Amino acid sequence: MDEELTTPRIKCPPSQPAGKIGYTATACLPPRLAEKIGAGGNPKERKNSIATACLPPRLAGKIGAGDRDNNIYQEEDHPIYEEQTRNYRNAKTRMEPLLHLTELQAYDEFRRTAAAGSWAPSTRAYYWQAFLALKRSRGMPVSAAEREVHRQLERKAHQSPALHAAPPLVPAQIREIWNRHLHENPETVTAVLAAFVTGQRLSDMLKVTAGDLRIVSDFNNHQALAITIRAGKTTGTTGPYTVFVDPSSRTGRLLLRAASGLHPTEMVFRNVQPITTRRIIAGFVVGIRRGGLQAMSRSGVPLEEVREFSMHTNEATLRRYLDAGALDINRARRQIEITRAQEQLIFGRAKAE
Repeated sequence: MDEELTTPRIKCPPSQPAGKIGYTATACLPPRLAEKIGAGGNPKERKNSIATACLPPRLAGKIGAGDRDNNIYQEEDHPIYEEQTRNYRNAKTRMEPLLHLTELQAYDEFRRTAAAGSWAPSTRAYYWQAFLALKRSRGMPVSAAEREVHRQLERKAHQSPALHAAPPLVPAQIREIWNRHLHENPETVTAVLAAFVTGQRLSDMLKVTAGDLRIVSDFNNHQALAITIRAGKTTGTTGPYTVFVDPSSRTGRLLLRAASGLHPTEMVFRNVQPITTRRIIAGFVVGIRRGGLQAMSRSGVPLEEVREFSMHTNEATLRRYLDAGALDINRARRQIEITRAQEQLIFGRAKAE
């Protein structure tokens, strides 16, 4: 059942009889926090923790609540209580835009806030209490965000954009996003670029090792850069499969540069910055993999050839690769042409040499 959204009474009432001390302390807290410290029972066993629970940990340490539990109620007019009440209400207001999100969207929103700037560490307790006290009616339990809340709530919260209502980006906007981050963090851009032009999941691309990149040639000395993708979330394949890019293309050059000097078992992408990754992905509205496959389809690539990148099992979800383990030169050549077109979408047509 949903909990009532109420602002905790920060100014604790005067001291009550010993039998009521647990109720008096927990009345200052949101329901979940009151439940965590265990309201009721023998107050003598928890008198220090109950008194301290009236305040966030940092503030409790500042005024010594744990050592002066008998005097805590006499300080109800202390300015620190007014500051706490004000900060709590501000925190609750900032957190309310998250109420309309589902559990997965809320978890993703906490991760996105890492790019929005830092809060003062002393406000962490206010935002933690505000989050616990919010009325959640669409499957957003505290446990879903508990792993991230202490770290991410120190960042500035912002209202999640209406992803489904956002218009798709035009090629010029996409090109601007990539070029803006290309020089700031080339390794991150390389990983996202390779995932986009080949229609792969970013998480699978980040698992690529130096040994998974190799140059292959046919009898006419036509070269291709083969990228081995290990088994990921796609159910259409039971083992590794290969996608191909042109080693002389921008994607191919960036991949070879990132893998140069590495042992075959070393990861190619070791310093990918999550914040930069989220900034790039946010510009596409949809995920990197879906955006890449949609771009292929919109550019005129037959759906059957798009399926060779996606490895799905049927026409509705893009079926699996056929003969995924074998090297097909014709398929490699066609994939190189498609990835070149994907690069042109991002960077524009290359100048004639």
